[in-house]
Amino acid sequence: MNSVRRKTHQVIQVALLGLCLVAGCKEKSPAVPQAALKADAAPAAQSSVHKVATVAVTVNGEPLYQEEIEAAAQRLGVSLEEARNLTVQAEVVAREARIAGFPGASQVGDRFELSRRFLETVYSEETLCSNITSRQIEELYEFSYRPEWPVDVYQGDLIEVRCCQRLDKADCDEAQLQDCLRHHEPLMQLLRPVAEAWRTAELPPLVELRNTWPALAVTDFGVLDWPGIPPDRKRPRYLFPESVVSAVKALAEGEVAGPIRSEIGIHLFKLKRHRGAIESTSPEFRTAARASICKHRIEETRWDYVKRLLEGAVVDVVEAGLHPAR
Repeated sequence: MNSVRRKTHQVIQVALLGLCLVAGCKEKSPAVPQAALKADAAPAAQSSVHKVATVAVTVNGEPLYQEEIEAAAQRLGVSLEEARNLTVQAEVVAREARIAGFPGASQVGDRFELSRRFLETVYSEETLCSNITSRQIEELYEFSYRPEWPVDVYQGDLIEVRCCQRLDKADCDEAQLQDCLRHHEPLMQLLRPVAEAWRTAELPPLVELRNTWPALAVTDFGVLDWPGIPPDRKRPRYLFPESVVSAVKALAEGEVAGPIRSEIGIHLFKLKRHRGAIESTSPEFRTAARASICKHRIEETRWDYVKRLLEGAVVDVVEAGLHPAR
């Protein structure tokens, strides 16, 4: 009997971990009072529907059959143990829905479906999220998003010859750098008609140009800029010289900058997307923050409710093969 009691306690502990599939809540594992567990209780009475079924567990006297748990495991894609835990959780909520006279409870035979409807109705978004305040949104920004969101993002396409692959040209051999720049100087003239064509259409073919100048690269680029922070304190540092970054930041979407001769190479940009820095007052952030706060409230409230039901439930686990339904 002690082994059954220990097994029962373990089942309830694991059952609490699986609540997300029933109530849409965070995983936690609070203790369930031992008084709620009666491992030596008699098996539940035979149901007319389950004449030869095996009782796996009873919840407040309601039998949960092994065949039902196996079907749930297959439907949900979980183990038999997880399916039993989830079925226990669904039953305690469904029972509460029937006791409360929840509309349509008597017509819903699936305890999983009834528990879902009940939780979504009683602890709905309208009920829990109508009083989210601006202060709560600002606090979320301060504690969670401030280091990440105030960033200007520039993305687009790039044609360049880079004579120094380092972030700082001081890390490159100066003589080799200057030789490379002199060698590619003719590209400044050759890329101007490319830039003109690119301003009004797609990038023209560059096969011939690249055959002549094999160091010419065609790729995409991304520049992150933290407004108000000096360049030497930005992390990560720019992959381009400040003069090039300034030219990119001056572009509107669809515009072309260059060709630009910088201290490390020749660059031609076309800006495709610019997302401005997001502050706590930005509509984009406020919408996302409200949704995040609401989701957290719903998960926490539903979880606390189901947890209370589990703590007050009488759960009798039937040791395998000992108590078949008669």
